[in-house]
Amino acid sequence: MAEENFEDDNDDFNTPHLPERYHQTVRAKKQQRLKKRILMAVAAIIVIVVLYSLISWAAGGLLSSMGSQSPAGQAPAVPSPSAPATPIPATTAPMVTPITGSTTIPQGGSPLTPLVSAERAREIADAYVIEQNHGSLPLNMSRSWLGPATSSKGSGSGQYTFVYERTYQDIPTDVDGFTVVVDAGTGEVVDYTHQWTTPEHAFLSATQVDIVRHEATFAVLQRAREFYPDQADSLRIISAELRWMNDVSSGTVPRPGSIPAAWKVLFNDETIRQSSADPAVAWVDAHTGEVISFEYRH
Repeated sequence: MAEENFEDDNDDFNTPHLPERYHQTVRAKKQQRLKKRILMAVAAIIVIVVLYSLISWAAGGLLSSMGSQSPAGQAPAVPSPSAPATPIPATTAPMVTPITGSTTIPQGGSPLTPLVSAERAREIADAYVIEQNHGSLPLNMSRSWLGPATSSKGSGSGQYTFVYERTYQDIPTDVDGFTVVVDAGTGEVVDYTHQWTTPEHAFLSATQVDIVRHEATFAVLQRAREFYPDQADSLRIISAELRWMNDVSSGTVPRPGSIPAAWKVLFNDETIRQSSADPAVAWVDAHTGEVISFEYRH
C-alpha cells in the first residue's frame, strides 16, 4: 500500500515547494525498493543454477550407470597390435659376431579362433629376440601389424608382425634390426629375420645434428626441381627421418667413422603418384647439409 502512495506522489515530489528532507526520504525509499528487487532477482538466478546443476548431475549419473553395463555374452576387445609399447632395454655390450639371414620355424596345427592378444604377442616377440641374441640389444620396435598368415600351415586367426630397428646413440639405423612373426592363434614364433652387420666403429662418432628437418627437405626439393622442372609444383614430401645411412653393398666392410647420420627424405610428384611407383629417396648429411644420395627418376 505504501508503494502505491509513493507512486501517486511522484508529481508532488517533483514540485519545488516540498522541503529537502521530504525529497531525501522519498529517494531513500526508492533505493530500498530497487535493492530489494535486485536481491530477489539474484536469489532467483541462484535457485535456477542450483536446480539445473542437480538435474544435470542426476541425468549424468543415470547415463553413466547405463553405459557401464556390457551386453551379455559380449567378447572382450582384442587390443590393436599397433599400440605403442616399451622398447627392448638397450645395452652397451656389442654383439660378438654380426648375424644375418632368415630362419623359418615350422608350425604345428593352429586353432581357428584367435587366442593371443597383441600385448601377449609383443611379449613373446621381445623375449624371443633376447633369447636368440643372448641378452638385450639397443633396439626400437618401430612397426607392428596383424595380417593373414603367409603360409598354408598358418593359423586362420592370422599373425602378428613386429619390426625392430637397431639404434646407435638413440638414432635408428636404416637396415639393421629384426623382424619377428607370431601366430595369432597359437602364440608361436613362426618367422624370424635378423640383420646386424654394421660394426659400431663404422658409425661417425660426432652425432651433433646441425641440419634440422625443414632445411633437409628444402635442399631435396631444390635438387628435385632441377631434375624435372615441369613437376616442381606437384612435388610432395612423404617423410623425413634422421637415420644412420648404413645400407652398404653386400660384402663391403665400412671404414671407421664412414657411416653418417643423415636425413632420409621420401618424396614424389604427380607422375610418380599416377604410376604408383615407389617414391623417390634422398639423403641429406645431418652435419653439413650436403645431399649425399639422390634417387629420383620417372
